[in-house]
Amino acid sequence: MAIDLLQSIMSKNALTASFSRAAAKVLLGVTLILATSGDTYAQEQPRRNAPDTAHHAAPTTDTLTVVTWGDSIGNGIGNSLSGSFNRVVNLGRDGAGLTIPNKPQPLDNLPRGAVVLMSIGTNDVGTFMTAPQATIDDYARRVMVLARQVRNQGATPVIIGMQAPTGPYTGNPKLWNTPGFVEAWTATMTRVNTAIERAAQQTGIAYSTVQGRVSERDPDHLHYTQRGSRHIAQNALRDAGIRR
Repeated sequence: MAIDLLQSIMSKNALTASFSRAAAKVLLGVTLILATSGDTYAQEQPRRNAPDTAHHAAPTTDTLTVVTWGDSIGNGIGNSLSGSFNRVVNLGRDGAGLTIPNKPQPLDNLPRGAVVLMSIGTNDVGTFMTAPQATIDDYARRVMVLARQVRNQGATPVIIGMQAPTGPYTGNPKLWNTPGFVEAWTATMTRVNTAIERAAQQTGIAYSTVQGRVSERDPDHLHYTQRGSRHIAQNALRDAGIRR
């Protein structure tokens, strides 16, 4: 079945010729991996933030409630904000995505007036490595549906973009060390980011870029230290026009 998928994908013109050649190499490697181990695309494994020597923010008298939601990036942000605001609600779920069986937590019964930091897509990127743009645009619309769900509850959604890994993700080394995989994943991530940012602008939803703005990364090359997670949250609040 994987070989048929490879042949079907390579018959399409959704990507440029150079990226198609890279994708073919990656998918061939994935085919061999799937045949021998049953690994899935690029789903992250449950993890915790790496130890961080930076001083944690002292409790404040802010009245702001911050909700973090999505995958393990959102979970890490929520864990990093403990004591930083009047209230922090962590709805992050490790390994969650919209295109895989492990779905994120429901976005309902949100505190009115809260700011909801939405981090989703890390575990979905592998699904779109050879997908046409229309498929990625449809995914972006799904994210907007969730953001509007937040807004309809009287909360403020802020969508957090993804940042390229600094190397092969160590939580799935067999797949991520396949030649060309990191490059293909990163290129696809950029396509997904661009589609979501464009959809957010059209919908009037705040979008916070992470790429190139946060350098405090975990040794696993994909996640962030607690300090890095806090920087993501601080940037997101500023991008949404919220000042502390």
